[in-house]
Amino acid sequence: MTPVATDHKAAFVDVESGLVGFATLRWQNSLTPSGSGYLGSVLAVTYHVFAWNGSGLQECAAIPLADGAGPQQDGSAIRGMRIGADFYLVTHAAVAAYDMTDYAPLATVRLA
Repeated sequence: MTPVATDHKAAFVDVESGLVGFATLRWQNSLTPSGSGYLGSVLAVTYHVFAWNGSGLQECAAIPLADGAGPQQDGSAIRGMRIGADFYLVTHAAVAAYDMTDYAPLATVRLA
């Protein structure tokens, strides 16, 4: 599931660099340590970045977001953007910078 299905502004599109990005959400069940049952479900959020290679899209990064989908629980508040050679992810709880060469984290600023 992705918020882009109902909100086109949730998609990151950079025509100049040939990049597209969006968040995906899925429910993930957690097993008890003994494996006897479920502790519960958590909403796992991953931000995907794809690059156009001339004939199709190739995934460049899949960045898991530890802060989840945000208060709305639909991922609609997650945004990606490029400034120069860095990629930024903005959520309800933080702004994180990544090096676009390998999408390694550069810095994170927590929001109050």
